[in-house]
Amino acid sequence: MNTIITIWHSGGKGKSGTILALANLLLSQYPNHNVIHASKDVNHLSADFSLIIEINDKTIALESLGDPNANSSDIDHPIPI
Repeated sequence: MNTIITIWHSGGKGKSGTILALANLLLSQYPNHNVIHASKDVNHLSADFSLIIEINDKTIALESLGDPNANSSDIDHPIPI
């Protein structure tokens, strides 16, 4: 089953923090994960990142690009769908 979940709201509502918390939770709860792609060191993720990991033969992609008008330059290439 393929599923895409998005989080949408105006700025300052905690979207990036929620995605970051989920990424850190998955990385800590599943220490045998396989990192397929990470835009940053997975031990030092911050609000704007992209991460693709494999856990128990399931591929999980997480991405946070920050607020639309933030002009984030941390991620040059978003995750392709």
